[in-house]
Amino acid sequence: MGKKSRSIPSNWVEKRLGEIATLQRGFDLPTSTRRSGNIPVISSSGFSGTHDTAMVSAPGVVTGRYGTIGEIFWIEEDFWPLNTSLFVKDFHGNYPLFVYYLLQRVDLKKFSDKTGVPGINRNDVHKIKVLLAPIEEQRKIAEILGTWDSAIALTEKLITAQQKRKKALMQSLLSLPGTPTKLKKCLELVIREVSKPTEPYMAVGIRSHGKGTFQRWIENPDNVAIYSKDLYFSLVLFLLVVPDVTGF
Repeated sequence: MGKKSRSIPSNWVEKRLGEIATLQRGFDLPTSTRRSGNIPVISSSGFSGTHDTAMVSAPGVVTGRYGTIGEIFWIEEDFWPLNTSLFVKDFHGNYPLFVYYLLQRVDLKKFSDKTGVPGINRNDVHKIKVLLAPIEEQRKIAEILGTWDSAIALTEKLITAQQKRKKALMQSLLSLPGTPTKLKKCLELVIREVSKPTEPYMAVGIRSHGKGTFQRWIENPDNVAIYSKDLYFSLVLFLLVVPDVTGF
């Protein structure tokens, strides 16, 4: 059975991208001439410092002109786009956040000039044909996608926070106070006969060359060869005071 094509809503129209959003090259701003301020400076790769003067009012949509091609940036405050970028000068009455998501659907890399340095010509981009929804649908689509982006950003922030907490906890648990102690002083070697387990168990071991530990669940002990008089290490337990790391 052939793949069904999605029908296009009757109230959507095909237009050239230049009719929806006019792109313009950014402005020169050498690092040596920047002044202290809180205005974000946006390059082809995104945030690139601050300045005390804005050239474009928010909201803004920026992409790379040369250097980094294909990234699209949504700017919610007045900003200064660098000359390595293209910014939307005129949204032609369209919903700016919708235009941001629309540009993400365009493969800008294929318009890169055939030169040593990747770059795109805005006139080529303006000729691209895309489908445009009515303004109210633009708003609803942008709000839905924006909600998903906010959820993703929050999830990533939570993951980063948890990673920091784990790192702090590991440092607290694995860094003993005072003079570093040799591992052999923390381990007690015990030699005895080992009875082979008859039920599933968790095998815990120490990797060679100090590369950490490992765990492996053994479902069928009969598949594991254990010989009598095997050696094993019995860890000597230490009482550690763990600081509060919830501030991370």
